[in-house]
Amino acid sequence: MGDLVRVWVVDDQASFRRATAATLAAMDDFAMAGECETGESAVDRIRDGGADIVLMDIHMPGMGASKPPGDSTLRTPT
Repeated sequence: MGDLVRVWVVDDQASFRRATAATLAAMDDFAMAGECETGESAVDRIRDGGADIVLMDIHMPGMGASKPPGDSTLRTPT
C-alpha cells in the first residue's frame, strides 16, 4: 500500500463534511486531512497542514470553489 491521498473538505454544511469524512474513512487510499467551513479559514490551515486534494463547495458564501485563492496561495515548495 502506498501513501494515503490527503483530502481537505471545505464546505459550509457540517452534514456534508461529516458524510465526506465517513466516506473517506471507508476507503483504503484516502485520508481526511482536515475540514473547514469557509474558504477564508481554509487557506492557512491547508497551507500549514498539506493536502493532495481540496474538495470545496462551489456555492459557498465568500471564497468558494467558484472564487478559489490564487494558485500560489496554497502551493507549497516541493
